Amino acid sequence: MPKNEKQKLKLLTLAKLFWEHTDHDHGLTIREIRQYLEAEGIKAERKSLYDDFAALEDFGLPIEKRGCGQAVTYHLVHRRFQVAELKLLVDAVQSAKFFSETTGRNLIGKLSELVSTHEAGALKREIYISDRLRGSSERLYKTVDTVHTAIADNVKVSFLYFNYDEKKRKQYRRGGARYIVSPWGLIWSDGNYYMVAYDSEEDCLKHFRVDKMEDPAPETAKRDGRMLGEALDLSAYAKKMFGMYHGDETLVTLCVDNALAGVILDRFGHEPAFVAVDPSHFEVRVRVSVSPQFLGWIMSFGRAIRIVGPANVVEDYRKLAAEILEGN
Repeated sequence: MPKNEKQKLKLLTLAKLFWEHTDHDHGLTIREIRQYLEAEGIKAERKSLYDDFAALEDFGLPIEKRGCGQAVTYHLVHRRFQVAELKLLVDAVQSAKFFSETTGRNLIGKLSELVSTHEAGALKREIYISDRLRGSSERLYKTVDTVHTAIADNVKVSFLYFNYDEKKRKQYRRGGARYIVSPWGLIWSDGNYYMVAYDSEEDCLKHFRVDKMEDPAPETAKRDGRMLGEALDLSAYAKKMFGMYHGDETLVTLCVDNALAGVILDRFGHEPAFVAVDPSHFEVRVRVSVSPQFLGWIMSFGRAIRIVGPANVVEDYRKLAAEILEGN
């Protein structure tokens, strides 16, 4: 490229330089900036650089001057994301079981481009996921995109749905027939993505693990279940669906040791009222999907959390405990 053509790229090259090599703690001197530009074949007079900095600020990239005399440095200090925010996103990517290792690295690499090269090292978060799924990422991307598009276009979505048998072979539900449902939202729970959709055949909301949905496609038919779908609180739905397994939704009363108040708040939020029953315990009523996963969660706390009612749930709990003891 001729020199005069490269000169037209001066502002873009400067923006790239500041974006990649400066931040709050790392700056560049005028001499370093000129050396970088000249290495790119771009003429850089000191006075013109000050005008360039002003132009970058007008564009939305404020360049901050630090120090005095020979120690003056210039920094890009304001970015859309803070490093602490990106660390949270990186941890989320690392913790998601449905991402393959390669896809996870690629996504984290792209997130690292949102900060300077100096700060990018702080985003290398080492989180080991023992049961990370491999090779499923591309299919999952397609499914999530299809669901989002169907929601935006207000149409139903169809797909095959499967589980694995003891030989790790796919076993398709409904004998391989396609599901056709009305999607109303996506939930990320316990490291997995779920689609929440209205099933018109059963007149209820259901959820489907996205990584077990195959060959998704938008339908021409418009979504139904609007009353349930528009009233859907995805956060509340996720809290009551233990392990996202189906079960009868029931208002359950728990007697809880005071020391586990934080556990109840983490699981059910601050809405359910705590009612003291003695100096060491309180009762709380929560609406949950009563499944083996919920009952197993209660068991994990021993006598510190007990099911008080209703009677049928107490009986289900006792039966499950007896079955476990008989099996050992």
